Amino acid sequence: MTLFKRRYYLPATPREVHDFFLDVRNMERVWPPELGMKVVERMDSVFRVRFRLLGQIWTASFRIIEEPEYRQRHETLDFPFGVLRHSIEIAPSEGGSIVSEYVELRSRIPFASRFLARVWDYREAMIKRSFGLDVQAI
Repeated sequence: MTLFKRRYYLPATPREVHDFFLDVRNMERVWPPELGMKVVERMDSVFRVRFRLLGQIWTASFRIIEEPEYRQRHETLDFPFGVLRHSIEIAPSEGGSIVSEYVELRSRIPFASRFLARVWDYREAMIKRSFGLDVQAI
């Protein structure tokens, strides 16, 4: 099992940040372009995405579960590399918001953890850029 945490500041209200994460179109914008991440289907709170990895096209399904006080969980229902759980907590801080993200990956594929950590580095940089922060994408 791999678990990692991220915590960063965004210059926006908790509501604006929460809405950003609920809009799955933003997922396409913040994942590395070489993955070609696309939301291909939505059924209420369940989404199916398509992405490219190692020359193959993959699909995955996940659910977004909204919780009180600007929290949400993203849980995979069908993920080709194991089980992925992701939670987001957003709290007000100094004219903006602190985002705390927790990611848990259960996979038998040796490179999956390192690959996901690289994706999350890129993703965090692009989220910050989306809110006007000057950050280099990794």
